[in-house]
Amino acid sequence: MESQIRRLNTPTKGIVEIFDNKISEETQLYLKNNICDGLFPWYYISFTIRDTLKENDKYQMVHILIADGEVKSQFAHDILKCFEFLPEFKTHKILRAKLNMNFPYKKENIELPHVDFDDPSYVSYLYYVNESDGPTLFYPYGSVLPYFYNQTNENKTSVDFKQGRLVRFPSNLLHSSSMPYKYDSRVVLNLMFEPQTSLNVETNNGLGKFLK
Repeated sequence: MESQIRRLNTPTKGIVEIFDNKISEETQLYLKNNICDGLFPWYYISFTIRDTLKENDKYQMVHILIADGEVKSQFAHDILKCFEFLPEFKTHKILRAKLNMNFPYKKENIELPHVDFDDPSYVSYLYYVNESDGPTLFYPYGSVLPYFYNQTNENKTSVDFKQGRLVRFPSNLLHSSSMPYKYDSRVVLNLMFEPQTSLNVETNNGLGKFLK
């Protein structure tokens, strides 16, 4: 496993960890073939970030696996089982798991920055499903969304999109994705974990038993 750690200048001293080769090539192919298959169900939404200026937002396709700690998709088991090695499955409750598919956009290539959850004890992961481009950008301004349009973003940190790459970061770290420009689609799995007092994940949302 290759691992890079990038430390960003955030009020919470957020750390972005980049893992390559954490997911085997066989598993990468399994995930890509199943998620990007023409029979996999996707759902259109007209925004990427809720409660933002619509003229600055873009549409995307999504598939919700887990929402508010509850299983929402028949595909959740097969997909999440590929990630059961993550330590947070033993120490946290999985609060959200969703797939996003983005497409080339003729105007601004960068999506609206956002935080997954405004608490540094929550943990987020991104998994890049397919071969594409459009980096994920992390910003050093803390966890307040309105900074974005008044900043030059000269200090942003860019994580390149690479199939099989896994990115871990505090959920309150301000970040944004980018639209692909060389490829037809960009598919990402987003996981978010909530800290819990009990280490028994099964009693919290059933995933301990669910993933076995």
